[in-house]
Amino acid sequence: MKKVLFFFIFNFIVRIMFCQNNSYFNDFFENSNFNSSYLTLNNEFRTSFLGYKNLNAPFSPGYFSVSTSYTGKNAFTFGARLINKSYDFLSYYHLEGIVAHRIALSKDDSLALALNFGGVLNSFNNDYLNAYTEMDPYIESFTSSYFNTGASLLYTHKNKFEIGASAPRIATSSSGISPIMYFNTGYNFTDNKFLIKPQVIFELNPYSNFFDFSMQLKYNSLYWVKFSYNTLNSSTFGFGLNLKIIDIGYAYKLNSGDYGRNLNGIHMISISLRH
Repeated sequence: MKKVLFFFIFNFIVRIMFCQNNSYFNDFFENSNFNSSYLTLNNEFRTSFLGYKNLNAPFSPGYFSVSTSYTGKNAFTFGARLINKSYDFLSYYHLEGIVAHRIALSKDDSLALALNFGGVLNSFNNDYLNAYTEMDPYIESFTSSYFNTGASLLYTHKNKFEIGASAPRIATSSSGISPIMYFNTGYNFTDNKFLIKPQVIFELNPYSNFFDFSMQLKYNSLYWVKFSYNTLNSSTFGFGLNLKIIDIGYAYKLNSGDYGRNLNGIHMISISLRH
C-alpha cells in the first residue's frame, strides 16, 4: 500500500511539473517566455536570466532560465533559451532556438510570428527515490528525451493594445504530452511619466486551466511594480528597476489551496542585459 501510494503521489507531482514548465508565474518578468513573439518589439541584443526557489517546501523546484536574442532593424529575431527545473528526484532540461519576424499591417498595426524548436531531457535520481521505498526496476522508463516545437502570434495596435496566442510546447514523445496554450491580451495606458498596463492571460492545458490577471505600474520608464492574481488562488507581487543597460526585478509568489501547498512562498529574481 505504501508503494502504491508513493507512486500515485510521485506520478501526480511529475505531471503537474510537466504542465507548468512554461507557467506564466515562472516567467513573471518576461512575456517572451510564454510568447516568443514579444521578442520582436525591441530592436536590441538582449540576455536574460530568471530564477526562483522556495527554501521551505521540499517539493518546490529550483528553476532557472537563460535566454539570449537579437532583433535587427528588419524586425527579424533570432534567439536561444535554456530552461532547467530540478527536484531532489528529477531534473528537467529544455534547450530551444527561436526565430521570429514582425510585419507592419498598417501605420498603427503589426503582426509578429515566432517559431521555437529544440529538445527536452528528463533525468531521474533513482538513488534518492530508493531511499524512501523499494522502487520498481521499470522506473527507468520515466527518464526520457524528446524533440519540441512551438509557435506564437502577437498583434499590436499603436504599441498600446496587444493580443496574442502561443503554444510553446508541442512535444513528440512516447508519453503523449499534450500542448500547453496561452491566450493573452493587454493595454498600455500612458499619462506623462506613468504607464499602467492591465493584462489577462489564460493558460489551457490538460491538467489545470486558469486565468491570470495582472496590473503593472511603471514610472518614468525606470521603476515598476506589479501585482498578479490567478484563479488557482495564487498571487505574485514584484518590483524592479530598468537602467540603461540592465533590468533588475524581484517578485514573491504566495500560493494558497491544495494546488499551491508545495509551491508557497517562492522568491523570483530576474536580470536582463541590453546591448
